[in-house]
Amino acid sequence: MGYPGGEEIRDCRQTLRPLVGEKNSLRFLKRFVENKDALQDLEEDYQDLNNFWLYTCFREIQILKALNHLKGKRYSLGLNA
Repeated sequence: MGYPGGEEIRDCRQTLRPLVGEKNSLRFLKRFVENKDALQDLEEDYQDLNNFWLYTCFREIQILKALNHLKGKRYSLGLNA
């Protein structure tokens, strides 16, 4: 199963692999143009993943930290029943 976005990240890496490894600039540009659609899809996936990890996941982590903090304060808040 993995973590959220794991499959998209693997797909992005697979799409970028031939471009990153290309040393010849003319072949790089040719591959870049040939893979235009895949690169546009990659950009959309990246935006989705970026938004998830920066905002959604960050908020969930902050909520969990707050809950754990409050768990330690249950007695002093009179919530130990």
